[in-house]
Amino acid sequence: MTSDVKRLIRMPTSLHGKTGLEVMAMSRAALDDFDPLRDAVPEVFTDTPVKVELRQPFEGALRSERFNLGPGVTEVPEYAAVFLASRGVARIEAVR
Repeated sequence: MTSDVKRLIRMPTSLHGKTGLEVMAMSRAALDDFDPLRDAVPEVFTDTPVKVELRQPFEGALRSERFNLGPGVTEVPEYAAVFLASRGVARIEAVR
């Protein structure tokens, strides 16, 4: 049970504002194999490099790529830049 009922329903294919991940409709059976950091990264965000400034370290996987990033300026794929900026971990410096 949850007391926060306003987040139970989201529009499918919209983006979650604090992650940049896609809201996806799915069956209960599909939920067991669902990995949001692999399956909900929107295809519209590409592998194009984007320069970001990380405020803190980030270690994790998005799509099928592992990241182990320290603070400072670096380039990451566009989909990772959106995720990191949405989470407040990074600031997007430039887009090519």
